[in-house]
Amino acid sequence: MNKHKSRRKHVEVPKQEAPQERGPEAKSKRGAAQLLSAEWLTALGTCFLAVFAFFAWRESVRTTRAIEGQLSAMRDELRAKVAILAWDIPRYDGEHSAVWWNVYYKNVGKQPAYNFRSFGYIKVGGEEFHLDEELKGLPPVEGTQLNPEEQQFVSVTRRNITEERFNELKKTTGAMGVMIEFHYQTEKDGPDTSERFCGMLGSNGTVEMVGLTICPKASSDK
Repeated sequence: MNKHKSRRKHVEVPKQEAPQERGPEAKSKRGAAQLLSAEWLTALGTCFLAVFAFFAWRESVRTTRAIEGQLSAMRDELRAKVAILAWDIPRYDGEHSAVWWNVYYKNVGKQPAYNFRSFGYIKVGGEEFHLDEELKGLPPVEGTQLNPEEQQFVSVTRRNITEERFNELKKTTGAMGVMIEFHYQTEKDGPDTSERFCGMLGSNGTVEMVGLTICPKASSDK
């Protein structure tokens, strides 16, 4: 009897890999996956370009508006602009029983004011603002050219006022006032620019510019 134990050898069985798909069906699946990836990349690229184009357009619009604003401001600085330089205090003319009021103005713009016309209105007491009596009944004022830096003045008159009444009104703030109306063109044959300025005499003897809402014209002078 053979007393030797039998020895068993351990043999590793190789693992079997799953069979890979072959043939037209496998190629079709791989092609579909590649096509889908390409479509996603194209879509992402398109979205990126759209976002970039939007922000570029918005920045372009913002820049264009800023440039237009600067050009408009430059044009405004260059065009004619008539402004009040000083308000004189009203003076009494005993010979004609009249009040005279001078207002000084200037073209502070860089270009001439074409077809320039000025009109004066005066208020004495509780009345509304009446057109300068020197202008009443006259033909329409002929326009002139007011050049840059040119200074002029307009005198406004109110007749049939006694000196006693004049001195009494001077003591009351707002009892007397003067309003100047300018009409001119910033370009030859262009549209009219119309501006009004109103000043009231204070009890301290100074003239203060006030809002137009408290400077109504007389209905007969509108």
